[in-house]
Amino acid sequence: MSESLRATPQPRFAGRLALSQRELATALGVSERTLRTWMREEGLPFVRVRGVLRFSLAAVEEWLAERELSDDKVSRIVDELVDT
Repeated sequence: MSESLRATPQPRFAGRLALSQRELATALGVSERTLRTWMREEGLPFVRVRGVLRFSLAAVEEWLAERELSDDKVSRIVDELVDT
C-alpha cells in the first residue's frame, strides 16, 4: 500500500510532511471512520497539532509496511498448513 502512495504522486501532497485525516483517508481509499478504528485498534500513528489530527507520511508508510510483512507471514503459515 505504501508503494501506491509513492506510485501515484498527489500534486497537492508534494513536499508535505503530514496529511489531515480526510486527506489520508482519500489517499488510502478508506473512510475517516476506518482511520479512527485503525488509530484505536491498530496503532495507526498520528499527532495533534494545535488540536488537529495530522498523519506523518513517513510514519504511515512505515506502519503500512509493517502490516504488509504481517500479511506475508500469515500467508506463509496458511500455505504451510494447507500443504501439510
